[in-house]
Amino acid sequence: MSIRFEPRRKSRLLSTNSNVELTTLCNLHCSYCVHENMKGCGNMKPEVVNKVINEFASISMQSGVSLAPVGVGEPLLYSRLFDVIQLFRREMPPVLIYIVTNGVLMNRLNCERIVDSGLDSPRQSQYA
Repeated sequence: MSIRFEPRRKSRLLSTNSNVELTTLCNLHCSYCVHENMKGCGNMKPEVVNKVINEFASISMQSGVSLAPVGVGEPLLYSRLFDVIQLFRREMPPVLIYIVTNGVLMNRLNCERIVDSGLDSPRQSQYA
C-alpha cells in the first residue's frame, strides 16, 4: 500500500480584513490601554492614506473584504475621517467599511456624517 501526497495549492488571495490606524489620538484615559505608550504618534498623513488606498484597492474585488479605520486611537478624532471613508468607498465600492468607536463623540452631527459618508457600520468598542 502506498500513500500519495498531493502538493498544497498556493492561494492567490491575500488577507481580506485590514485595520488602518488613522490616528492614535484618544479622548479617554483607560488604565488598561497601551495608548499612554504612544505619545507623539498622532494622525496618519494624507500621502500615507493615499498609499493605503492604492495598495488595498488591488484586493478589493475579492469577496468578503473589509477595511476598518481603527486602532488604538478614536477614529472620530481624526479630522479627515469622513473624507477618507468617502475615498475608500469611491475607490473600493464592494469593500465593507466600518469603524470601532468608544461612542463618546457619537452626537447627532457625527451620526449624520457617518450615514452620509458611505460607512457600512459603526461599532462601539467593547472596552470603552
